Amino acid sequence: MSLFSSINIKSLSTEFFIFLFSFIILFNLGFHILIYFPLKASPDMQNYLAMAHLDFDQSPIRKYRIIIPLLAFLINSVFGWSFNLFHPWTFDGDFSMSMSFLMVNTTIMSWVILMIFKLCSSFQIGFWYSLLAMVAVISSRWTAELSGLPLVDSLYLLSLVLALFGLKTRRWEYVIASIWIGPWAKEAFIFMAPVILIFAKTTRTKMFIHLLFSGIVVFGFRYLFDIYSNHEWLHSFKEDVDTFSSIPVSLQRIFSIHGVYDVFSIIGFWIVLPLFAYLKYKPAFIGMTADTTMLFVVYLCIVLFQAMLSTDIPRMLYLSIPVIAVWIAISFQLLGEELKIVSS
Repeated sequence: MSLFSSINIKSLSTEFFIFLFSFIILFNLGFHILIYFPLKASPDMQNYLAMAHLDFDQSPIRKYRIIIPLLAFLINSVFGWSFNLFHPWTFDGDFSMSMSFLMVNTTIMSWVILMIFKLCSSFQIGFWYSLLAMVAVISSRWTAELSGLPLVDSLYLLSLVLALFGLKTRRWEYVIASIWIGPWAKEAFIFMAPVILIFAKTTRTKMFIHLLFSGIVVFGFRYLFDIYSNHEWLHSFKEDVDTFSSIPVSLQRIFSIHGVYDVFSIIGFWIVLPLFAYLKYKPAFIGMTADTTMLFVVYLCIVLFQAMLSTDIPRMLYLSIPVIAVWIAISFQLLGEELKIVSS
């Protein structure tokens, strides 16, 4: 019993260290992004800031993504006065509410980093190699933006990482958490449902039941929300369907020189490391990812499809970061083994 307890304490201590490590760095990066980003130029951010002030008469697509705006509202209600004491003279906007979003999103993104670390560790990758991969994730431009700006992508990314970790480790409680969180974060989680059903082989019926009831709750809320606000409840579905019209333009952009930048912006020059490791240690690299190859391929296809539906392609492509982080961690491990560097 004592051994079991000590293992749990050690594991929890490690996870708390990763979370705290991530939060401290992301808060600094997110605050810098927040101070200098032109918030008024982004319709998304203006919608979410308004929702945090309980004004839900916003975009028919975004107005249902209430979790993060409501959390920001609660934090602003308690700590808003103290945030305003430190209002920078150079910041033009609602500083206390923006700071509230920063606190919420930095906390969630720190949890995302922790889950990606756990995902890397599930491949039997050493602690320090996995931690180095987290440095790569944290250094991404999009990690800082999702942490610091009034957006809701952090919660959506968390739901996706929970699903990937649960499917990889057969820890179904993580997949169930993803199922109940994802649809509230973004409607695009519906594209993750087939992935869960395909790869949750032994618990497919159980996952289907959770997906069904989660969908009933979410769409029931949307229906009641539209009745209460005197909006046609099918309007948002029409807007969602209209996003498919952007696919031809998005395809042209993705498969262009600008598309190369969109991909590069996910992780920058870190992408060179897994490319090099794959070419140099191809059998070992493939062997370490063999049991998740199809899961990762299908997941990346889902990410690419979502990017084609979006007006912000690089931000959607960033959803591939859990897979890229695993590749980077594996690369560090393979290089470390050749150089006789031990990571425990």
